[in-house]
Amino acid sequence: MQSQNKYYSTGFQKEISSTHTWRTIDNCMGFMVPYIRGTESILDVGCGPGTITIDCARKYLEAKVVGIDTLEELANVGKKVASEQGLSNVKFEVGSVMSLPYDDESFDIVYVHQLLLHLPEPIGALKEMTRVVKPGGLIFAREADLDSTIVYPMEYESIKYFFNHFALGESTDTTGGRKLKEWALESGTEAKNIVMSSSTQYYSSVEERKQHRRMYAERLRKSKEGAFDKYTVKQIEDSWELWEKDERSLFVMIMSEIVIKV
Repeated sequence: MQSQNKYYSTGFQKEISSTHTWRTIDNCMGFMVPYIRGTESILDVGCGPGTITIDCARKYLEAKVVGIDTLEELANVGKKVASEQGLSNVKFEVGSVMSLPYDDESFDIVYVHQLLLHLPEPIGALKEMTRVVKPGGLIFAREADLDSTIVYPMEYESIKYFFNHFALGESTDTTGGRKLKEWALESGTEAKNIVMSSSTQYYSSVEERKQHRRMYAERLRKSKEGAFDKYTVKQIEDSWELWEKDERSLFVMIMSEIVIKV
């Protein structure tokens, strides 16, 4: 298996696109595109507010797209946006990846993004996703390796501390991205049915830096400080503000991507 390194600059995508504010297909699903015909049934697991789900339905109008999330309020956001955009080929439902409310072999494609590394049982989740995929179908997963984060210049290192300490759930694995292939193998997938690649989240331009800080501002404000934390929330907020204004600044994080042939 040959890995491909692809570098997506979200700000550049914004500048060249007259259609999307954020090109989520290019930035989050780029490794999938060569495999998609556009007429499949597609399940987006852990869809959140449905940003990727909506873009997928908008790009592949002949596909049947379903977004599922454990939080009803997030699924409702997706429903609202789909209705506003007049998309009839997408729907949103509530449910858990550990017990998907679908029959065996229900979908051609299952997609998961930035979810497995937060789960206590990522292998079990992959097994459940495999259950609902039709024979010959595909599972796509893209997961961050939080420990790979690079923040520059070094005086803004506290931003990296946020991603390795504050932006974590109870079960988050900060090395989850690098374990993606291992999880697939342990779920029962044969190595010959796995294709690996990687990309990066990369923020450097003025618009990218603004977007990056805005994306995580609320989560940072809600972070709970511990007695032994190296940085306070206020220190990270101040550092992020300076980083946003500094023309030298960049942020890089490696993303592992996997294609599983069922």
